[in-house]
Amino acid sequence: MKIVVSGGIDENIIPKIHDIVDAYGIGTALSNAPVLDYSMDIVEIEDEPITKRGKMSGQKQLWRCPGCLKSVVTPYSQSAGRICDCSVEPEPLLTPLIESGKLIRSLPNANQIRENVLKQLPHFELG
Repeated sequence: MKIVVSGGIDENIIPKIHDIVDAYGIGTALSNAPVLDYSMDIVEIEDEPITKRGKMSGQKQLWRCPGCLKSVVTPYSQSAGRICDCSVEPEPLLTPLIESGKLIRSLPNANQIRENVLKQLPHFELG
């Protein structure tokens, strides 16, 4: 049997576990931008929360402060509360786009997307 570890692995963790691990998944550690670590696990089936041991089951909501861009994940029905020192309320990022096969909200155009990206750039360390 081989042991492979992945998820949050970086150069600080590898020396601590190298004697017992055969391989590492280190994709996020190579990124130059801030990341939100997540996995694509089944968390709910037909409105019944279910997941593997050690995971938070049920639907989630991703909240982001529009002031500083700090993010937090909560159970879907729970509000984020205060997630940073800004005086700005966090916004839910997971909102329905399509219901019953129909688009229920408008999509931003290319100029709006560009403006949003430029507004967020100062919050990230580049280079």
